[in-house]
Amino acid sequence: MTAWQAIREVLQDVPLIEGEEVENVIQATEGPVLLIFGAAWSAPCRRQAVLAVDVFQKMNGRVKIFTVDIEGSRHLAEHFEIHSIPTLIAFHHKVERQRFIGLQPAEVLVAALSRFTTRRDKSHRPPRSSPVTD
Repeated sequence: MTAWQAIREVLQDVPLIEGEEVENVIQATEGPVLLIFGAAWSAPCRRQAVLAVDVFQKMNGRVKIFTVDIEGSRHLAEHFEIHSIPTLIAFHHKVERQRFIGLQPAEVLVAALSRFTTRRDKSHRPPRSSPVTD
């Protein structure tokens, strides 16, 4: 059992994803998605994964949170330009909206992710209809 698998058992609300799953999650999820890029050998990454459970609970499940092991998915680290860990990327409507480098307190993440769950994204509002004139 790898270190991430051991952490995964504890962090059931923050699953580990890899490979094509990452892009599938981003494309298939309408609400906010937070990806946590890290490595099992990194104490800050392990701590961030634990804090992510707190974020998930505070957000009442309104956000999907996943961990990505850069050791097992180096191509994803390159694709997402991960140069330091932990790196957290918030996506909303399939677009990267915010990036965090280093260990982030739960309160910072909740505040950032709440912006995506409490208001409608202007870029995804239906077009206004023209006023009817007589």
